[in-house]
Amino acid sequence: MGDTFLDLLCEKQPGHTHKKCSPVMPFTLLARLTTPLSSMPKAVQYFTLINPLRYAIAITQRVYLEGAGLGRLMPDFWPLAVLAAVSPAAVAWMFRHRLT
Repeated sequence: MGDTFLDLLCEKQPGHTHKKCSPVMPFTLLARLTTPLSSMPKAVQYFTLINPLRYAIAITQRVYLEGAGLGRLMPDFWPLAVLAAVSPAAVAWMFRHRLT
């Protein structure tokens, strides 16, 4: 999804490369891998709600470190499902409006 979204935002290859690399580091830092969510400011905590990496890392940590089952992982699965449902629709909408 990310590449398709970025392709729609950029008209030329250098812009695509720049826009593809620039969000990687902030999204990685805001995904709870290196910094606990509780130590982030409230505004940043709300921003991380749209970061799929946040949920994927939480699921991975719970499975490997706590041995959590599917029941304990569901609070992190449903936001991923919502993001997976909304993202293709948003990209399709952007693509249609870009053609007109």
